[in-house]
Amino acid sequence: MRGRCKFIKHSFLFAVPILSLNSNKMLKHIKYNGFVFFIIIILVNILSCGKDPSNNPPAPPPPAVSAPTITNFTPASGIAGSQVVIDGTNFSSSVHDNTVKFNGVVAPIISASSNQLTVTVPATATTGKIGITVNNKSVISIPDFIVLGPPTITSFAPTNGRPGDQVIITGTNFNLLLATNTVKFNGAIAPVSYGSSTQLTVTVPANATSGTISVTANTLTGTSVSIFTVFDSQVSTFAGSGTSGLFDATGTAAQFSSPEGITKDLSGNFYVADGRSVRKITPGGLVSTVATFSNSSTRLTGIAWMRQEIFT
Repeated sequence: MRGRCKFIKHSFLFAVPILSLNSNKMLKHIKYNGFVFFIIIILVNILSCGKDPSNNPPAPPPPAVSAPTITNFTPASGIAGSQVVIDGTNFSSSVHDNTVKFNGVVAPIISASSNQLTVTVPATATTGKIGITVNNKSVISIPDFIVLGPPTITSFAPTNGRPGDQVIITGTNFNLLLATNTVKFNGAIAPVSYGSSTQLTVTVPANATSGTISVTANTLTGTSVSIFTVFDSQVSTFAGSGTSGLFDATGTAAQFSSPEGITKDLSGNFYVADGRSVRKITPGGLVSTVATFSNSSTRLTGIAWMRQEIFT
């Protein structure tokens, strides 16, 4: 284009003497038109040279874009829906210019700056790397982000016991912080004395009843399939006072001499082999003597004997 500009300039210079040599004759024929032609020639040269792109400096190259980096993310584990803060460099301050993935699953971004992103763990996320893409450049975290699921109870031992007994619960997704695990025996909260991600040692609570065991960790709950049976450890005196004798009465007012065997009939009455006598205790606690043997050598010691003598 620069050569074209020179060519037009030379043509203009060449045209000037032609115009001057024949000016008298041309002015006679074209008069005012010659002056117009002269102005047109000047404008063509000016416009042609001004539009020559070779006269403009080249555009500077675009600045180099650096890839993002991940220096840290907290927490290192969490459930779906929890928030994670990712620290690093070369992020975009515009939320929509960043793409964050948890093991390949796109995560919603809450806020963004050049060195920090706050995101939500997606519902379908699984344990794996965190990936970030900015301006078509990507980075993947070195450690995995652990996605926590609900606790599971695979077994517990023993399967029965009394309040105050220790029970070991085995499963998955328990919290390493003891205080964040909530264990219940049929709804009654149990103290946790030891814990790991796969095992908890607990104490059967005083108000426990037979039923399932549940563990709540990280706001999620898992429940056992089998039932833990709670034995009632309360001991009370139904009849007799501990004072030796053969006195018929109700409850603790009655006395037994040497009770050695006991059986029960279909009506709920108890029969006690007490020395040479058979004592009867009603469901209401009334004690009476139903049989006595005068032979001093006879002693009632067998349940089978009482069944034979009383129920036949």
